[in-house]
Amino acid sequence: MRVPYLGGALKGWTAPTPVRDVTQTVVDHEVVEIATDLTLDMNAQPMPPSQVNRKPEEQRTWLWWTFIIRGSVPSTVLKVDSVVFLKGKTFRVQSGLRDWTTSGFSICEAIEDFTPPPSVPSS
Repeated sequence: MRVPYLGGALKGWTAPTPVRDVTQTVVDHEVVEIATDLTLDMNAQPMPPSQVNRKPEEQRTWLWWTFIIRGSVPSTVLKVDSVVFLKGKTFRVQSGLRDWTTSGFSICEAIEDFTPPPSVPSS
């Protein structure tokens, strides 16, 4: 049985969105952050309460978001702990990008992060 292709259904529901993805790596015992500016055809929406209620109890008060990205996404972006700057808000990716490109989209979960944005060089 073939997986249904939903990329067409997402047309008009997603929009080209400028995103700055900041990835952290450890180099010589120090955290180095690398920023990548991207434009993703995506939809960012608050996670529904029924899904937040399935999170561990101490995480239920966090502001959870779901990013639905139409089309393919490079595997090097939106990894766990990546910081995403989107429309003046800062998000931290909590679940790595789930690649459902056979269905026409990818999805990941993030929390709204209130730490001050780092000053990182763009790549």
